[in-house]
Amino acid sequence: MTDVTAALLTAFPAEAVVRGQSVLFGVPDAARVIDFLRSRNWRVLGVDGFHTDGSGFRPDLDRIADLSEATHGTESAGRVVDAWQDDPTLYVEFTISAD
Repeated sequence: MTDVTAALLTAFPAEAVVRGQSVLFGVPDAARVIDFLRSRNWRVLGVDGFHTDGSGFRPDLDRIADLSEATHGTESAGRVVDAWQDDPTLYVEFTISAD
């Protein structure tokens, strides 16, 4: 488990959904997660959306944001998550750089 993953699970124990190596958050909780990442100066490189049918998660190929080239990836992630609030059943996974 990475330090970033451990920090997320500690900060958001009730909100985080662990699936293998992935940590997913419901889109309604995502803005608070982004604020947490920003407070640690961690950069969001990407956001991927997922849906669940109760037995597993499947990627939503219309909800993928590559922010690796964005100058302000964490702020961009906030705008992405805001735009995705139209689907309260969506879960998101963040790709994060703690460097």
